Amino acid sequence: MTLTTESAHPHVITAECPVPCLAGKLPTRALNALNRELRPDPHSHGTVADIARLHSAQRLEEIRGIGVGGIVKIQAVLAAAGLTENSDQHPDHSSAAPRPA
Repeated sequence: MTLTTESAHPHVITAECPVPCLAGKLPTRALNALNRELRPDPHSHGTVADIARLHSAQRLEEIRGIGVGGIVKIQAVLAAAGLTENSDQHPDHSSAAPRPA
């Protein structure tokens, strides 16, 4: 499955895309928080790969402005872009309840 941007010039979202490529895919509050966290200076942007690294390190919940709902959306976008496994782990790190067979 490929995930494309919702910009005037749509393209496939890859690990190299800057964070603003996720506009329209993530809640504005989460996107702004990620931009603040990953933008070392005003002339650069973090990348989608940087977001995937934060997710893998379970650091998303440490970022001011990203709540449980934002983390769930971020996980879904990363999974849809093929950049992370869509796991059964909740943002609070507890295991998901077993699903009925």
